[in-house]
Formats: sequence, structure tokens, C-alpha cells
Amino acid sequence: MTYAKCKMMGRTVEFKLLPTSKHILVGVSGRLIGSYETPRLALFEAAEHVRLVEHSGVRPSVPQQTIEAVENFNQGE
Repeated sequence: MTYAKCKMMGRTVEFKLLPTSKHILVGVSGRLIGSYETPRLALFEAAEHVRLVEHSGVRPSVPQQTIEAVENFNQGE
């Protein structure tokens, strides 16, 4: 699996493994927000981006199913 999607604070968040570089692309509400080297950083930055655009004092939690999917992107190789 190289793709995962979830909702945080009503926003669609997508994670996709870029096979050539092994970086994880992160998009929020259809806009690319960055390319990250590790699953942990990709998940953190996605939640932080949503927190900032929603003007929230609390970072949203990423659903556990999404965390597991993103952390396992490289295991199928």
C-alpha cells in the first residue's frame, strides 16, 4: 500500500509514497503541503498544518488506521 487518506477537523488529508525517492507526499484539502522523509514527520506536519489553517490551539489527532497505513508504506517491498 502506498496511499492513505483520512479526515481531520473536516479536512481531507492524503498521504502518498513517492516510490522513486521514498518520500511521503502530504496533501490537505487537495493542496500539496510537502514531501517528508519519514512517516512520523509526514503525520506530524499534516496534523500541524490542519491545526494552523483551522486556527486551533490543539493539534488534531490522526486516526490510528491512518498512522498504521503510513508507517507501513515501505514494508511491501
